[in-house]
Amino acid sequence: MRFSVVFNPNSKYIRTGIRLNENKRYVKYFLAPLSVIILIAIISPSILREGTSSFVQYDKKILPKAPFQFVLLNTNLVVSQGDNATIKLKMKGDQIPQEVYVTDGINSYKLAKENNTNFNYTFKNLQKNMTISFFGGGFNSENHTIIVKARPVVVSMSAQLLYPSYLRKSPEVVQNVGDLLIPEGTIVSWQLQTQNSSRLHFILGDKAHLLQSHEGGFNFKANILRKASYQVIPENEFIKSKDVLSHQIN
Repeated sequence: MRFSVVFNPNSKYIRTGIRLNENKRYVKYFLAPLSVIILIAIISPSILREGTSSFVQYDKKILPKAPFQFVLLNTNLVVSQGDNATIKLKMKGDQIPQEVYVTDGINSYKLAKENNTNFNYTFKNLQKNMTISFFGGGFNSENHTIIVKARPVVVSMSAQLLYPSYLRKSPEVVQNVGDLLIPEGTIVSWQLQTQNSSRLHFILGDKAHLLQSHEGGFNFKANILRKASYQVIPENEFIKSKDVLSHQIN
C-alpha cells in the first residue's frame, strides 16, 4: 500500500491518506494465501493448532503425528528378577503398519503378529529395569519402563521338634527341613530366613497364616495332630513369589 503525507505549514497536525485505487492491485497477492489459511481452518483446524503448539513448546520433544496409535495393553509392568515379560500392543487407526518393532535403546525386535491390530513380544530373564518404545510405519511411540524387582526367596528353613512327653524323647532340630515324618502331637517350630521378603504366607492344611518379618526372619509354630501338607510363599510390597515350597507331614 502507498501512503501520502501532506504537510500543511500553517498547521501543527500531519494529515495522512490512503490511495485506495492505487492499492487495489496489491489485494490479489493477499487473497490466495488468505484463502488457503481459511480452507485449512475449516477442513483440518488441528494443523493450525499443532503448528502453534510446536512453536510455543519449542523446548519439548514433539513427536510427528502418526495416522495410527500405539496402545500398550499391559496394565502392570512390574516383574520379578529373572522372570519373563510379555508385552502386548494394540494398534489403532486407519493405516496400520504391517510390521511393528520394539526397542530397548540398543537392540530392536520384531513383534509377533496376532491379527491385523494386535502384536506381542516376550522379553526373557529380565535382570534390571528396561525402557522400551515401539516403532513402525515410520513413526515412534512414547517410552515405557519395565520395572524389575528383586525376587523374594526363602534362603533356609529349619524346624525344632518337640515330641510328646510320653515318648521321653529329647527335642530335635532339623536343618533344611522339607517333608516331616513325626509322631502325632509333636509341636513343630519353623524358623525361616528369606531375602527381599517383608511377609510370608505359611499354609498348613487348609489354613493360611500371614507372617511378618521378625529380626530378619519368620517363625511359625503348630501342634501336629494329623497328616497335613504345608506351603511357604514369601512376598514383598511389589511381588508375591511364584516359587512355592510344598511339603508333606506324615
